[in-house]
Amino acid sequence: MRYSLASRFRGTFIGAYLGECFAFDKEKSPSGSTPGLFNIDIHSFSSNCDTNHIDDWGKITVLNAQSLITLGKFDLDAWEKNLQIIQTPSEGISEGSCQYNLQAILTAIPVALFFHENSIKLRQNLLYVVKILGDEPILQDGVLAVGYAIALALTEKLHPQTLIPQIISFMGENPTPLSENLLKVNELLSENAGLERVRGSFDYQTKSTQTKPADLIAIAFYCFLATLEDFRLGVLRSTQLGLYGQQIAPITGALSGAYNSMVSIPVTWQFQPEYKKTLFKWGFTNFSQMLELSDALVVAWSGVYSQSSDITAAGLEVPTVAAPRVIR
Repeated sequence: MRYSLASRFRGTFIGAYLGECFAFDKEKSPSGSTPGLFNIDIHSFSSNCDTNHIDDWGKITVLNAQSLITLGKFDLDAWEKNLQIIQTPSEGISEGSCQYNLQAILTAIPVALFFHENSIKLRQNLLYVVKILGDEPILQDGVLAVGYAIALALTEKLHPQTLIPQIISFMGENPTPLSENLLKVNELLSENAGLERVRGSFDYQTKSTQTKPADLIAIAFYCFLATLEDFRLGVLRSTQLGLYGQQIAPITGALSGAYNSMVSIPVTWQFQPEYKKTLFKWGFTNFSQMLELSDALVVAWSGVYSQSSDITAAGLEVPTVAAPRVIR
């Protein structure tokens, strides 16, 4: 394998986390060695958009991962309880405005990791996640698209020339414009289109609340695929999208982290003290706990259990489970 599976698991979690951190970073000055390479200007949401729970999606993602680790399987009831952390599970889901919070897609990351080798179970459980989140069509397409792309990256079957058609096939028939938008991304990539042209192609409005969720998901895929081998540049590019950078960057970070693994993430990015607030929002007190969670999920997936492991020391009980295609 080009990168170890454990490194890809780590890269996915850390990529999503750092994408969220960078999108909210408004104070860093330009520098070649820090995440604040660009002076990021994140505009405040309109009064119609609720940001009170925007960081809770990270916490729910962590709780969902812990559920898979503890139970060794997807449990609908457990995931529904995790979602009760936010007041209204479907709150903020609206096709026509920024009320739709794409960070909800992050909650499906543990499923994408845990079932990455079995496309049938992967799709089935991703749809369960969508059901918990509110059964919104665009949310379903977003969860399936991002989840399947992560699974392809982990199995080293993600090829930029075929990724979009594979995703569209995996999503199946749907009433949303995401398939059409992803095909447009494919065309723009073939023409080496820059970010400004992509914005124009999707009528992306930096300060408006009217950019559609399907457009945002497509732009996240563009930021990933346009800088396929460069985690740093892909995430930084996704943070330049004004009002919606905070929606797009975590998705781009998760995709690029899965593809390029943990080794692609600059060490200086991983321990920025100013990002501790976001770390706490995800339910951690230090960065190493996020790495331990990722490693525990690998252990649970593989069916390996060690009483002396750091995972047990971290308080995460990991039962012996049978993962798909594991040689016994």
